[in-house]
Amino acid sequence: MDLNNDGRDDLLIGTGHGYVNYYTRKDDGTLHSEGHMQAGGADIKAEFESSVAVVDWNGNGLLDLLVGVEEQPLDARYGFVRLYLNKGTANSPSFSNYSEISGGGWSIRARYPMLELADVNYDGKRDLIIGCENLQFNGEYVLYLNSGSNNASAFSQSSYSNDKLKLQYKANGGSLKDISKKNAMMPFLGDINGDGCLDLLSGGVRIVGLDVYYGSKK
Repeated sequence: MDLNNDGRDDLLIGTGHGYVNYYTRKDDGTLHSEGHMQAGGADIKAEFESSVAVVDWNGNGLLDLLVGVEEQPLDARYGFVRLYLNKGTANSPSFSNYSEISGGGWSIRARYPMLELADVNYDGKRDLIIGCENLQFNGEYVLYLNSGSNNASAFSQSSYSNDKLKLQYKANGGSLKDISKKNAMMPFLGDINGDGCLDLLSGGVRIVGLDVYYGSKK
């Protein structure tokens, strides 16, 4: 992810203290700490854990931030997903106010929300995947399919629904089961083996090691 448009990949990390740390990459390949990402002159800060994804959300050629934040509970679902639009330039990004990403007319709520964006159903539009912890304290991947476009994402599913879409795997015998582990999980989706299908690397909070799930379009 080249946040400052200098041709080198940079690094953003959501932290357990709620900040988003920013590291730029130098000519020699090393990373340099730029401190906490800011919006409106103040540090972007969750009350507890944060996660981050970088994407051109509105199709204007500038990279924006999606930040999953863990907050003091207002109900049994703790966190939100904030959108910070880039009001600066490609070379000098700048962020101010945020809005909350919604689904089904309500702000998306998730406990320990960890974010990934990928075209899961191969319809040409990026979808939102949230690794989180459910009310039984088990990790799961909730899938929000994009019913809008890549320049105007929209999600019809509500996080308050009892039949939320989940990322699943094919178990022995061919049955589909939800991907789940104890504690919140963190997704990374990409074509690991070069077969043209999305694969999943699955890690998470207090989880040792990574699980790999190979994708198929069948």
